[in-house]
Amino acid sequence: MTDQLPAHLPAHLANRQRRAMLQEAVGGINRSRGPHVSIADNRFVLVDGSGNEKPIQTLYVDLVIVDVNPHVSRQYYDPSKPFSKDGGEAPICFSDNGVGASAQAAQPQNVSCQLCPKSAWNSAVSKMTGKGIPACAQRKKLAAIAGGMGEMVFDLTVPPASLKNWLAYCNILAQRGLEPYDVYTRVEFESQGVLKFSPAPIGDKGLCYVHEGVVALTEKLWAAKATDEATNKNDVPWGGQGEAQKIAYANQQTQQIAPQMGRQEIQAPPQPFGGGQPAADPFGGPATQSFGATSAEPSSAFAGQPNVQTANNASEAPRTRKPRTPKETAPADDGIPPFLRRTAESAPAAAPAPNPTQFGMQAAPPAPDAGIQAALDAAFRLPT
Repeated sequence: MTDQLPAHLPAHLANRQRRAMLQEAVGGINRSRGPHVSIADNRFVLVDGSGNEKPIQTLYVDLVIVDVNPHVSRQYYDPSKPFSKDGGEAPICFSDNGVGASAQAAQPQNVSCQLCPKSAWNSAVSKMTGKGIPACAQRKKLAAIAGGMGEMVFDLTVPPASLKNWLAYCNILAQRGLEPYDVYTRVEFESQGVLKFSPAPIGDKGLCYVHEGVVALTEKLWAAKATDEATNKNDVPWGGQGEAQKIAYANQQTQQIAPQMGRQEIQAPPQPFGGGQPAADPFGGPATQSFGATSAEPSSAFAGQPNVQTANNASEAPRTRKPRTPKETAPADDGIPPFLRRTAESAPAAAPAPNPTQFGMQAAPPAPDAGIQAALDAAFRLPT
């Protein structure tokens, strides 16, 4: 979105509340590369936005540098895929904003390029020298125009190994009081993949100054901000929202899975009674028969009553029930039915003889038969 609204925009659109939505609309979408200068295989090829190529027949190309990105750019390619030459597969992460991964990157790596491990030295190995290099190295994006290509603006990206030569060329221009858009710049290969820059001997008497038509075209491109796309100087840093959402989602899944795993670890073994499985807590807690993360002690046989010994001392072996003393067989001639017989231990002492003296207004009833009285005493063990 440009700073100045088009003059033909209706009043109801020009006066409405406006927000920069276009930058958000293309965020995260890996777009195809626009017009650029390819340096693959140490050959110069001009490529337009549709992918049409125009090979340069000479071993150099003369351009006019009309704009630059003020920030250092970075590009990070998928290390699991084979090396692709210039103009091939797009990087999975890049930055043209000088801060961190671009919001347009397919797989942003970090909100800060300075803190990103991919930017550290020895994070990758050069396939040319075998030495340690940053996996995401620095580059410089330039916007250039070429003769015979009209108003098309090309992206010329200076690779990492060529940054020293670019800096030396800028120092030469600074000593002469010139800017890159004042002269024709000749770009050629110093070695494999390494560019060299110098003033091109174009024009009358070998001068490298640009013509008046180039000056007019350059100012026209500046007014239309036509060089912004080539340099991507309006790149917006990735805010890290996607990463925060991933972390929050992972934490949510962990919180849901962890309690279930905990129950499986501390669940008591099946009991011989009561269905074989402990009852689950209706409030989402552990089973009622568990008392610790590592204890598998069975609970009390009574539902809802914990085993006190296990709760107090989980390491102590559970107390075993003392076997009951076998019942003594009652004498066969005592006259007591089998279902009324008791053990000798629980038999009370012999009841004292009843007091024959009776109190009251009535006379004592006659005493029962001695045999019946003995059977009743033995059956109920009640004093008479």
